[in-house]
Parts: sequence; structure tokens; C-alpha cells
Amino acid sequence: MVPCTTDNLSEGDVFTLYCNGPDGWPYPKTTWYLNDEPISGDGAGASGIDPTPNQYGDLVFPWADPGQSGEYSCQVTNDEGSYSNGNTKLTVNVSPSEQTNVPNVKTAEWLVQPSDTIVAQHTPVTIACIVSSYPPPSYEWTFNGNVMQSKQTN
Repeated sequence: MVPCTTDNLSEGDVFTLYCNGPDGWPYPKTTWYLNDEPISGDGAGASGIDPTPNQYGDLVFPWADPGQSGEYSCQVTNDEGSYSNGNTKLTVNVSPSEQTNVPNVKTAEWLVQPSDTIVAQHTPVTIACIVSSYPPPSYEWTFNGNVMQSKQTN
């Protein structure tokens, strides 16, 4: 198998994994595995963005999704035997943006969303903001357009 040609896949990327098994006759069938489980390859998953093998046995991803992260391997088989390639690890990064063009797929998720807060003058205040994404996001707070120093407590 040819490892993925990019180190950093982002959600929504289109890409292909290639299984370079030997040729043979009858023409070999290619089976793909994700974390040692066979992939159905019919593209009919719940999100409609599942990878599908093309006519050459390559695994085509029409939309990279974090749920597709894992260890991929392939096996080619015909009447004369089978050949397996090694694994390649695929990680799909998730942007902290909430925008997505695919139905039922969220790019990231607010765990704690900031909200308007009213406090008395000279009273300490904590405003929380937590977003799930991969890799984890960095945060920058601004007040009236100026970057603020933040203090994190446990």
C-alpha cells in the first residue's frame, strides 16, 4: 500500500489510498480494512461520505471525516492466493469552525460557549470557552479589539 501522500488531512479533503498489490489472472479483488475490520465500500454509510473502492481497487474518500481516522490496510485476492500490504495511519484534523458543507457532519462542537455576563465593578469574572477539535485549538481573547492576557486556573 502506498501511504497517504499528505501528513495533514483536514476535514473535507478529497484523497485516495492506493493498494499496490501484484497483478494476476483472474484479476484480483481488493479488500480494504479500517482497524482490522473490512470496509463495505458501498459508500452508503450514515453520513453518505464513506470511502469507496474505485475500479482499480484504490480507496477514494470524497470527503475526509474525523470518523475515518485509523489504521488502513488492503488485501488483494484471486484464485491463486492473496497478498497483504502493511498498514498506513490516517488522521483527519478538525477545524474549530462550525461551518460544514455536508449534512449531518459537524466540523467542531462547542462544549462550553461564552455568553454575555454582567458583574459588579472590581469583581472577578470567569468566561469560559471550550471547543472540541483535532488538533486541540488555541484560544485568544479580545476586548474592544485588543488581545487580553488570560489567566487559567484549574
